[in-house]
Amino acid sequence: MPSAQIKVSHRAADRWESGHPWIYVSDVTDTNGAQPGEVVQVVNPRGKFLGIAHYSSTSQIALRLLTRRNEPIDAAFLRARIKAAVDYRHQIVADSDAYRVIFSEADALPGLIVDRYADTYVLQALDQGMDAMTSLIRDCLSELVS
Repeated sequence: MPSAQIKVSHRAADRWESGHPWIYVSDVTDTNGAQPGEVVQVVNPRGKFLGIAHYSSTSQIALRLLTRRNEPIDAAFLRARIKAAVDYRHQIVADSDAYRVIFSEADALPGLIVDRYADTYVLQALDQGMDAMTSLIRDCLSELVS
């Protein structure tokens, strides 16, 4: 479970609760010592839990939503999200071995893009959190797509 808790403004909390998957650095009111790339709890100004996100110290997008539930972000979490994306692409892609396997927020894996080119998979980690999880993501992909 995340150790750091980041507090955000009312505006950010309202936007987040209405479905927006990001919180900008200007709406972060207290990082409580969160480290770059860390998985963090996000709370509103009163301390109410809003979700779990990756924290980025270098981007204008400071928080990218991973889940609105208080759940561990571990290998099982990643495997389930990656499997859902892979299964979905198998349903909609026909007669091609070149396509986007994981498309960031669209697949509930913000900051992660994976493209397939025949037997080669190219992974792009677009934030510090996904970058920190690269080896775990690679392991999950290898397990799911052989």
